Amino acid sequence: MTNRIVCIHSLTAHGVVGLKAFLARWGEAALPVPSLLLTGPGNMPGCRLFEYDFAAMLDGTLAAVAARAERVVVFVGYLANAGQVAVVEAALERHRAIVSTVVVDPVSGDDGRAYVSAELIAAWPRLLARATWALPNLTEVELFTGQTGEAAVAALRARWPELKLIVTGWPAGDDVVTRLYDGP
Repeated sequence: MTNRIVCIHSLTAHGVVGLKAFLARWGEAALPVPSLLLTGPGNMPGCRLFEYDFAAMLDGTLAAVAARAERVVVFVGYLANAGQVAVVEAALERHRAIVSTVVVDPVSGDDGRAYVSAELIAAWPRLLARATWALPNLTEVELFTGQTGEAAVAALRARWPELKLIVTGWPAGDDVVTRLYDGP
């Protein structure tokens, strides 16, 4: 059977962000686990946040996969807070026998600025350490390493040399490019 994809990301009623974009592309292969439930993107006027048991949803989703003797890719996108990093870490450890690949898109900032808490930025590297693939933008690489540009990427790669890395949002003259780092 083809790998299913446990997709951890925000879920909004309005806007095509977070889980909605992945569900449209992955269809039935996606096993959505919202990290956050919102009426709309956080910058939308009147946006409301709703609480739910993220840990139980993630663990239950992975337990159901294990009960079916399947394997999954786990994709981690937007997380609401640093506590969710620990939840994901624990779930990955508990269900490591069924997880074939971990892909981390450490949604944290863009255009040179962070838009999540300093605690979450400090926690993301714990999931990067478990990842096969990481999909940060340049701002995020710089936030995690405290360095800029090529030095930031070099620092990240030195810390996790086996990590396959796709860095988006890289300025190149009048363009913005994506760079792939796969291997030494």
